[in-house]
Amino acid sequence: MKIELIEPIDVPKSYLMIESLNRLKGQNSAVSISFGDPKQNFGAKYSFNSKEIKLFRIAVSDKKEAIDFYEYLDGKVGAFSIDGCDLGTTIDNRFYPFYSVTEMFEEIETPYFDGSTLKATLEPLAARILKGLIEDRPKTCFVLVGYKRWELVSQLEFQGFELKFGDLAFSTGLPIIIDKLTLEKLVPIVFPIIGLLPFEWLYPTSDKQYKRQPKCQEEFEWASVIAGDSKYIATHMPERLDGKIIITNAVTEKDREMFCEAGVEILITTAPLLIDCNPDTNLFDAALNIYIGKGNDWTEKDIYSALSELEIEPEVYHLQSVST
Repeated sequence: MKIELIEPIDVPKSYLMIESLNRLKGQNSAVSISFGDPKQNFGAKYSFNSKEIKLFRIAVSDKKEAIDFYEYLDGKVGAFSIDGCDLGTTIDNRFYPFYSVTEMFEEIETPYFDGSTLKATLEPLAARILKGLIEDRPKTCFVLVGYKRWELVSQLEFQGFELKFGDLAFSTGLPIIIDKLTLEKLVPIVFPIIGLLPFEWLYPTSDKQYKRQPKCQEEFEWASVIAGDSKYIATHMPERLDGKIIITNAVTEKDREMFCEAGVEILITTAPLLIDCNPDTNLFDAALNIYIGKGNDWTEKDIYSALSELEIEPEVYHLQSVST
């Protein structure tokens, strides 16, 4: 991988005042605003194939503060991203916007991202890597929230996996598990309505995302492979996941230790490892956009070319081999 750490950048592990954001300025800065824990605030300067890019993850307490931060930094950084919610979702080539999120960017001119670029490119590759790791395990996969990673779902289906989805279980709190056909039928009916809901209803934010709420235990036990955001998995998984394979996006060293202690055998992540954590895919979207240098005019060909130049691909961790 042709991404190297130049130096960490000190970022306080607390909520910041807007006046503290000057250190983030620069057209080589990728800034992620997160509805999460300020203890995971992050800052560092990297060399992306000899091009210096600064990455920042800054936590905010609510939507209004996020808008203030975006407006204050608009035009003063290279790209924004948003963590803790999505701009929308693309299913079968149709985009369903989440208006309570997209409205935060109505007046913003700086390019902004939510991680969907890397999800669409690296997650299908993770599924292809999985093909060589599944061995004699049953080809069963529990996808916690399928609408968030449709490209991964499509690749797993192509490989012959039996899929179960927790979209309704996690959105309604009811123990309703669905298959892909049911999800496809629900999408054109439900998602125009979901797009009108507050983003706090669609994704756990702030301290809520760290409260353990075990759900869908039978599905976790049934599946050989578990796919979903690491925060969702950590929040809802059972105590033991012996022999399981997990496909996820961003993990910290603490997450890896937790999955290892739970018995997870293989962890596949779709964001490259930097320092002691994997910055979320939304932040890598922004950094990749700066690296390419075309703003909102980048193309799919540009993205695949940049990923190839940087030698970015999913990371595979054999957790139990490491522990022994």
